[in-house]
Amino acid sequence: MDRDPIDALRRGTAAPDRRVAGVLYWYALSGALTRLAAAGFDGADAPVRTGAGGWPEVGEAAPSDDPTGALARAFHRLIPEIAQACGATERSLWAIGTDSIAGAALATGEPRTVADRMLQACGPDAPAARFDEVPGRGTVVRRGSCCLLYLCPGMSKCLSCPRQTPQERGARLA
Repeated sequence: MDRDPIDALRRGTAAPDRRVAGVLYWYALSGALTRLAAAGFDGADAPVRTGAGGWPEVGEAAPSDDPTGALARAFHRLIPEIAQACGATERSLWAIGTDSIAGAALATGEPRTVADRMLQACGPDAPAARFDEVPGRGTVVRRGSCCLLYLCPGMSKCLSCPRQTPQERGARLA
């Protein structure tokens, strides 16, 4: 992967550096790829282009007999490429990928089972997904990763950001 897509997102978000832009890029891309897999499509070969503001956009994907395997192949190919292009650690990108998988699994009837199956296909590099039950909201992802969006001008921490106290997070989710 060349640095052009990450640099485009850095300009579009005014991210402070290439690492933050790369993490944001992977946050968006991994979310799109996991939603494809959860819907039964092959995200490994889906075309990716630079969209508005530099954000990655994933094109049409073919149905797959093994969408989970395709997702694992895509993650194993993209994570090292993005880490090298932006300077983020592969471990941090795997954590983001796990949270993306957990988020996509929320749209299914069995989020824990679906997330576990998808993460098992990814192998030992992928940390376990974490979920919480929130009264009035149901099952939510207890994120282990941060997208770093709050480091961009005019942005704040996401609702479920792990870089806030558990009390702040709980109050915001309530």
